[in-house]
Amino acid sequence: MRLVGQVLTNAIERKRSQEALRESEKKYRSIFDNAQVGMFRTRMGDGKVVDCNDRFAKNYGYESRQACIENFDASERYVDPDDRKKT
Repeated sequence: MRLVGQVLTNAIERKRSQEALRESEKKYRSIFDNAQVGMFRTRMGDGKVVDCNDRFAKNYGYESRQACIENFDASERYVDPDDRKKT
């Protein structure tokens, strides 16, 4: 009986953790998507954009986020390209 209780407790905790993670992701996405400034995330190695908000895409002349993600290269925008290598 003790083992059943432990399994149930673990299942309940896992469910709570998953719900908390979903809520956190929802909050992050809302802040990111609705920001009044352009925001983006890149891969560290090559500067490839992996996500951006609409404001960022529009600021750089793209009609959609997807077009921006597919074409924008952050590594080309550094005043000193060696700065990217330092991070």
